[in-house]
Amino acid sequence: LQSPRAKKVMRADLLPVKMIEFEKTFDCLQPLGAYFKTESDGTRKLCKVASICVGGAADRDKRIQRGSIVDSILLNSSRLPIKTHLELSKRYSVAAKNKSTLRILFKSPETTVEGHPDEVDRHWSHDGKWVGADLKGWAGGAVDQWHQSTNPQLPKPNVAEDPDKESSGLEVGAEITIPVQDVAAGDAPTGVDRRRSISLGPSKALIIEGRDATTNPANHLARPAPPEDRLRAAVDNGKCKDLIKVLEEGASQDEDVAIRVIGEAYTSTKERICENRTQLGFDPASKALNATAKDLAAKKAVLSIYSNAMVQLEKASTLEHWACFELRILNADFRMVDGNKKPSGVSAKIRLGTLRGATEKLAEIATQPFTEFIVFDSESHPTVRLHNNSFLSMEQRQIQVEFYTQDGKPLCRFQKLVNDVVRPCSSYDVPHTCEIAVDEPNYELKSGELVVEVKRVRLDRA
Repeated sequence: LQSPRAKKVMRADLLPVKMIEFEKTFDCLQPLGAYFKTESDGTRKLCKVASICVGGAADRDKRIQRGSIVDSILLNSSRLPIKTHLELSKRYSVAAKNKSTLRILFKSPETTVEGHPDEVDRHWSHDGKWVGADLKGWAGGAVDQWHQSTNPQLPKPNVAEDPDKESSGLEVGAEITIPVQDVAAGDAPTGVDRRRSISLGPSKALIIEGRDATTNPANHLARPAPPEDRLRAAVDNGKCKDLIKVLEEGASQDEDVAIRVIGEAYTSTKERICENRTQLGFDPASKALNATAKDLAAKKAVLSIYSNAMVQLEKASTLEHWACFELRILNADFRMVDGNKKPSGVSAKIRLGTLRGATEKLAEIATQPFTEFIVFDSESHPTVRLHNNSFLSMEQRQIQVEFYTQDGKPLCRFQKLVNDVVRPCSSYDVPHTCEIAVDEPNYELKSGELVVEVKRVRLDRA
């Protein structure tokens, strides 16, 4: 049994935490001094502070603590919401390139969160580098243990090169001298600091200091960034020519990962184009902003061409897997919000859409009297024939049934992937039923279900 004291503590933990909102301006020529991660509260994504570097920029404002939420970026009179650490990283990169500041709106618990006294030793080096094991977040512009910083103002490593010849960066085959932890089995004392020259391969992966004196240093010396990370870096911090080079080398060895990363890169580029247009509205003569606009437009075009080519290649390689199905709506169950006025009649449109946004209208259901449970006969709704390829991953199709009230207002939409609807149909002409839950109800509708009948049919080759 729990003691009254334990019960009291439990009830206190369940109380909502009061949050305070405040603004902090950062100089983007320096790291933000915190490690940011994307978390979910069950209903939405949040960009949160996971760790703070002692002595860093974030540490100078004690209102910023572990668990603080990055709510938005303030740009003059505009407010740009931030939902993930990737979005914050992009905003920071733009500000760093323009050598400007970044105004961040935080939300923090009113009570201070106790920190761990050894946090700086476990997660941050003495010179402000992120050395924690967690690499799923963003180090706020600081160097992490495997990647270069996104801050262009940080000092670059010493590169062996011709002193009479200028160089704009690291070249393939260049040598870089860095300190590593050289620990061999039986050596004592451990962690002897030595110098070693390393030749950079085609991936130009930067190899930095070994951190763990108890492991083999080879684990720290040869870890090139995967193709998808190089693609993200080219989109966020490189030029269009860097993006083209990465795409020529391959977006990823895993086809599914390549599809996802290309889609994320395209979405990210469109968001940055919108942000750049907003900034140009305040400073249309800015050479840096105009150059960025041209580069982003070129990146968007390249990603669009590459993505469309991947779609067509996948379609061509899976032609034999197309199949034909017949679908008919049997009934619809509408659960209305109590007290709200019910519509006098409803109509519907049946569409075949794709995850990329394209839609095709298949059929319509004429307006008929509304009841919370409607049974459709074959006369009021004819059978719909559709084609599907379950081997397509980039352009999966989805069935959409949109219901409207008699005056044309949207009531709800039922939506489900065609792959999930037709999965039981392994044999020809054997009908199966499938339930589709409501996807987008309005304030009048709590929930609903649509029952459809589907069967696989043979194509008429005549």
